[in-house]
Parts: sequence; structure tokens; C-alpha cells
Amino acid sequence: MKKTIIASIILIAGLLITGGYPSGPPSGRVNLVWDYPTNELSPDLVFRLFHSTNITVPMTNWVVLTNVPGTSTSVSVVITPGIHFFVMTASNFWGESDFSNVASTPALPRSATSPRITRTD
Repeated sequence: MKKTIIASIILIAGLLITGGYPSGPPSGRVNLVWDYPTNELSPDLVFRLFHSTNITVPMTNWVVLTNVPGTSTSVSVVITPGIHFFVMTASNFWGESDFSNVASTPALPRSATSPRITRTD
């Protein structure tokens, strides 16, 4: 029987960018930090960091940028100038989780909340 991995990988939406956030798309080193249940971190776990510069490409076609040991909840990567998108999965001997939410440089805008219609007579 295949076990489902419960992966609550949530990439911190505002990527931590070394040296502050410039006015344009960042370049240099960025730190990605995510939440994962501490009691489930293990050497048998691997976080896969996927990367793309094009959000319209299906995530299944994104490049694996790096594998992070399952005892860590952060990674530092070097990026070139431009827009970058990141997602993660968690893997162990049972299988691989779904993709996490998308983190990007610069950060994607928030969704609008509570839209409403007003009358304009």
C-alpha cells in the first residue's frame, strides 16, 4: 500500500534576498525558507527545489534546481537578473508530495480579497 506524504511545504512568499530588495528584479543570492513539521524532518526526507523563469510552463516541466536534505528548511541559491519562480516537493521512500505554492522574485501580487459590486447611479 502506498503511503501519502503529508507535505505542508509553504515557501515564504517574500524570499529573503541578501543585501535588501532592489527596485528591479533581483539577482545574486536568495534564501528560500519553508515550513515543515519539525517532528517529520528526517535524513530519509528530501526536498526538491524546482525552478522556472516562465510561469506558463507546467510545473512538471520545471528544472530541479537542487535537492535539500530533509533535516533543513532553507536553501540559498544564486539567480541571474530577471524573474524567477520556485516550487518544492518533499520525497521519501513512499513517494513524492504535490508541489508547494509558488514563490517568485519579485514576489507575485496577492489575490484580491472580498470583491464586491457597488451601485453607481
